[in-house]
Amino acid sequence: MRTLQRALSLVLVGMPALAAAALNDIFPTDHIALPDGKKNIALYALRQETIGQYKNGNKTRDGEIDANLYALRIGKHFSFGDNGQYTFGPLAILSWGEGTPNATLRATGLKDASGYGDLRLGSAVWFHIDRENREYAMVSASAILPTGTYDKTKALNYGENRYRYVLSAGWMRSLNDKWVFDLYPEVVFYGDNTEYLNNKRLSQDVSYALGGILRYRVTPAFQLYTGSVFNGGGATQINGSQALGTGAPGNTRVNVGAMLIDAGKQQLHLRFGRDVAINNGFKVNNEIALRYSAFFD
Repeated sequence: MRTLQRALSLVLVGMPALAAAALNDIFPTDHIALPDGKKNIALYALRQETIGQYKNGNKTRDGEIDANLYALRIGKHFSFGDNGQYTFGPLAILSWGEGTPNATLRATGLKDASGYGDLRLGSAVWFHIDRENREYAMVSASAILPTGTYDKTKALNYGENRYRYVLSAGWMRSLNDKWVFDLYPEVVFYGDNTEYLNNKRLSQDVSYALGGILRYRVTPAFQLYTGSVFNGGGATQINGSQALGTGAPGNTRVNVGAMLIDAGKQQLHLRFGRDVAINNGFKVNNEIALRYSAFFD
């Protein structure tokens, strides 16, 4: 029973967070509404090392999972309203990942995982656009569909075999010619996975997040930034009961990054991050994220 509980904790708190880190994290300039008809393609590569597990803030096991994640995001923006004062931006995200547990976790029966992540479809609406003063405000909604690789006999998967629904908002404001600030709250609702470890029901409480980014424009083409994201809620139950270590993660992640910009054409981001606090689950000890974006008429 203890072995099963450990495996449950890994998949519920560890692996889903790997996908979310690349697909749901906000990078600087993500809150900018593109001109009418502009298309955007972004490629992500993420290397992440997680350690733990943790229970009530205390480390209970010296486990480690090394993971690589790759993602493709495609979107297009459309202007509407009087003089194009609003923007509508649908998007789709596809991902693929692989995770390797260390010997400590293999001893519990946990095996390597690889495959496609769940397809994400969504859209954002910008209701405030002030390009001259670089100020934007938007809301977005998306659905994550159970299309990814999933094996109901394994505890560790990249697909989650359940629906997820994300509501979020974003606000970007220039403080002066050099400093720019982003703020973004998010709420996630989870469907049930009724085939978890064959026939168990996995359910999860609503989770929420609040993040911010402070960016310094060294030059228009080269910028530095730092940010933080707090994640709350999201405790998980198996057949209505909470398994070991699957309480609310309650983690806080910080990151620093740099970006190169060829305005209106392409961007390159390099970001380093880690969790500085966690209550339950696995802690992100090191994270390296690389993102390349290209823009087309």
